[in-house]
Amino acid sequence: MTAFPTLNVKPLLGTKHEVIDNSLKSEMVNGMTLTRKQYSRQLQKFSLNYPAMYSADLNTLKTFYESCNGGSASFTWTDDGGISHNVRFDSNLSYYLVAADLWTVSFTLAEV
Repeated sequence: MTAFPTLNVKPLLGTKHEVIDNSLKSEMVNGMTLTRKQYSRQLQKFSLNYPAMYSADLNTLKTFYESCNGGSASFTWTDDGGISHNVRFDSNLSYYLVAADLWTVSFTLAEV
């Protein structure tokens, strides 16, 4: 499995971790709602924000995003705590120029 590229900059401290609700809900005719687990493990999403990324790192990240065909391919990513997760891109790769050769970059990863 491919690994997330090594960048010279770290994401903004406090990467947002979100536990995804894995329940299926069915509303019945009498108004009751039946629920059950959709899958056996609890998946997570991670929102990453890089407030000041140099163009070289952005190009590396864009190349990696394109090699994964956006969210089509999964890869290994290590979070702030050193825990590895099998993830894929779950959003567009969003970036904009904030200063000469500095970009703000954000995207979301989802466990697979």
